[in-house]
Amino acid sequence: MKKILVIAMLFCTATVFAQNITEYCNDGTLKLGIIMHNTTPKDCFAKNSTSSTKIVAAINGTYFDANGDPEGLVMRSTGFTENMYAYGSGEIRGYLYVTDTGIYAGKMCPRSISDNSASMWIIGTHPLLVSGGRISMQSTEKRYNYNDKDVPTKAYRSALGTKDGVHLCMAVSNKPMGMAEWASELFVEGYTQAINLDGGPISQLVGPNGTFGGGGSNSPTKLIFYFYK
Repeated sequence: MKKILVIAMLFCTATVFAQNITEYCNDGTLKLGIIMHNTTPKDCFAKNSTSSTKIVAAINGTYFDANGDPEGLVMRSTGFTENMYAYGSGEIRGYLYVTDTGIYAGKMCPRSISDNSASMWIIGTHPLLVSGGRISMQSTEKRYNYNDKDVPTKAYRSALGTKDGVHLCMAVSNKPMGMAEWASELFVEGYTQAINLDGGPISQLVGPNGTFGGGGSNSPTKLIFYFYK
């Protein structure tokens, strides 16, 4: 059964094209939603872009296991109440915290955020790409950039992050690239915080200007992030 989870956020409502990145950032007029259903961002957008809950952009979510279930963590914390929306197997090496006081990416939640935020979304996966305005060393590790025969690995990439610490952005690469290159591209485009999402044929960002990432693939995933009005 389809589960749709929504949250109001203060988040540019336009698809922006850089040479190697396509992104969609929120200027504060949209809300963030999560859908857990076996579909694609493209299909999700097509079915809901004209409904009462109008989706204006969507991106694929975290990695998933052999059964198709999302790996990592997606959780909302409101005061003393916590709601777990996705918690599966797989590695968690960093978190993106989307709060009512700002957006932060790191290995753990800083006390200033946990103490001062009434509402917080936590997305845990791997690797960290940019944290505190610096490229994360996780993205440069051999495991993310070479296979077991030391051949460079390149794939289409997806990420969530922020440039100003307030407005959430969805981003995909316009070509296959290594993880270190992906982190570097985001940093050059001004991202101060960013965490990696699933990639390869799963990577897909869709908005009013079309569908990007993934080399034209339409592979389904069970977790999608979206902006809606």
